[in-house]
Amino acid sequence: GNEISKTRPVLVVSNNINNRYAGTVTVLPITSRKLNKMYPFDRNFPAPLYFQGENRIKSIE
Repeated sequence: GNEISKTRPVLVVSNNINNRYAGTVTVLPITSRKLNKMYPFDRNFPAPLYFQGENRIKSIE
């Protein structure tokens, strides 16, 4: 595939144990854009949406 060189918000859903042993992280992309077509894996959440938890922002380049 193609790699797009943009910074986009995501929610990391894999835990530290998975991250340590799997070698990959599971993330969910987040957008405020309205989708023209919904796929079975797309979800809508009411705005504003807040997440509670550890606030660790890291940039991987």
